[in-house]
Amino acid sequence: MMRNVAARSIPFLALAALSASARSASTLIDFNTLSGTDNGYYADYADTVLTNGYLLQSMDLVSWKSNSSLSSTGGNYTGSTALFSNYRDEPVVLTQADGGAFNLYSIDIANLFTQSVSPFSQTTSTITFTGLLRSGGTVTQLYTTTADDLLHTVNFSSFNDLTSVSWVQEGMPYHQFDNVTVSPTAVPEPGTIAVLGLGALGLLRRRRRG
Repeated sequence: MMRNVAARSIPFLALAALSASARSASTLIDFNTLSGTDNGYYADYADTVLTNGYLLQSMDLVSWKSNSSLSSTGGNYTGSTALFSNYRDEPVVLTQADGGAFNLYSIDIANLFTQSVSPFSQTTSTITFTGLLRSGGTVTQLYTTTADDLLHTVNFSSFNDLTSVSWVQEGMPYHQFDNVTVSPTAVPEPGTIAVLGLGALGLLRRRRRG
């Protein structure tokens, strides 16, 4: 009996090890090293940002400048370089630059206008995240923004083995995003593949005996 239970546990342990390995090898994309066109109170990066081996695309990606002299926009800087789409209701698309699959673990979201003055009062709205699975199909997660001037972390549990992730927000307040945590989809090493094979063989033998 103990032998059968152990055999059934092998594939699950191996999958857990793969998941832990991928998470430990994750990349934090924070945009702090980007340089764009100086447009006074914001920096413009055009329609594509390539950083840390990942592509972010939208109609126009920009960020507030930390040293803006305009009091009406200077307060929108979150303390790090957060990006936003400069066109209303325009989706942002994230992919791996080499076209490979990847996992999305988290992203930080803040209101685009963080000061609480008219006409940009801090209210809430919903962002829809959609991931395209390499195996086909999609995963979706909704996030409701928080009515304050801070970055908040959105965690994802099922955005794994993706070819792309897109997100869009309709209506105000618009949002800015930062600190995207991702990793390429892990490829099992030979030893792990062997363990998975043994586990599958154990299950097969158990079924035949049954």
